[in-house]
Amino acid sequence: MNKTARRVVYGGAALAMISLGLLLSQLGLPFGAGLGPGADVSLNDGQATTNVPTTPSIITPTPPVETDQHDQPDTTELITIIVVGKGYHWGTNDPIPSSAGPLTLDQIREKAKATKGNPQGLRARVFRAGSALPSAENELVQALEAEGLPSASILFEQRIIDMAQP
Repeated sequence: MNKTARRVVYGGAALAMISLGLLLSQLGLPFGAGLGPGADVSLNDGQATTNVPTTPSIITPTPPVETDQHDQPDTTELITIIVVGKGYHWGTNDPIPSSAGPLTLDQIREKAKATKGNPQGLRARVFRAGSALPSAENELVQALEAEGLPSASILFEQRIIDMAQP
């Protein structure tokens, strides 16, 4: 290897190391003196001294905030029902509801009687899970109509709800 080829190789290696250092610093990874995490570098009379803490820091994880997934939604205006397989779940009043627990047809009839309707005249919103069966939807519509809800007050949402979500 001649002198010019060696210079090209060393120059390329130096350029690669500088590029790697800049990339790591852009990603937020410290690339510096190599003194380790928590090292404090200060200059005294032109001499670099390091002050590395001798006691380890203890980091405790923040405990997760537990929410009660079975908070019962307000059904004075509107009841939200999610059809899952052959059964039903009570849905929250969010735009994309989550399950607030299983329901029976008797409980749905009871809640449907108590709803007053929202300003648009809707009293029930029905969502489907991926496993919803048409027979369960038909039974639900019959139960709601038996309680006096006209078909115009029942909204069938076209979105499919993913029941695997927490």
